[in-house]
Amino acid sequence: NANVIELNFHRIPELAEHFVYFNDDVYINAPVKSSDFFVEGMPCECPILSVLSPSVVSDPFVHFLCNDIAVINQHFTKRAVMNAAKSKWFHPCYGKYLFKNLYSYPHKAFSAFHTFHVASSMRKSTFAEMWQLEPELLHNTCKNKFRGLNDVNQYVMTYYNICKGEFVPRRADVGKFYTIGQNDEELYKDLLSGKHKLICINDNPGDITDIEKVRLDLIRVFEEKFPEKSTFEK
Repeated sequence: NANVIELNFHRIPELAEHFVYFNDDVYINAPVKSSDFFVEGMPCECPILSVLSPSVVSDPFVHFLCNDIAVINQHFTKRAVMNAAKSKWFHPCYGKYLFKNLYSYPHKAFSAFHTFHVASSMRKSTFAEMWQLEPELLHNTCKNKFRGLNDVNQYVMTYYNICKGEFVPRRADVGKFYTIGQNDEELYKDLLSGKHKLICINDNPGDITDIEKVRLDLIRVFEEKFPEKSTFEK
């Protein structure tokens, strides 16, 4: 249950207060700066409102997002949150996604946040605060050896920071989410050009017709992109 690991990052003694969490399918695709993740101690975020549209009945991830939002709605009033930080919620750097926030503004409660699935800017103190706020909920999640439908995940920490207004707006195009087997040529071009600083390469076996070909193509593109091994690989 990866949720158990993610909800307890703050218990790592030597981890800094400000840290960046990369899932195992997220890659740095172009040079990044600390200001891509934090500005004056505030996490950089792109808070875009959305709606959940599940298509797989057995997918637990959608349940996690529902539970995360339920926690947020218990502790925040959506209109008050957005009114308190309008310049952050309606920042032009979000590009076309800005229209989603404008459209969602009249709705009474939070329904969902758009999931960009790139690296997450986090603070250990946020985790500690959430554990004080919702100890039973987080403890129950951590008792599950396998992911359960009543779990919350690390996104609740990000949503909490956003609703407190403790974030700095970040461009929506800092990263790009790809699923192997869908638009692979676009993915390869992005990797080689460095168009997006962060790339998520998600795998869904049902979308891949020739796994061996995809594997070899990815290796070829990564070796072309990064011909020299990093110091920790040598």
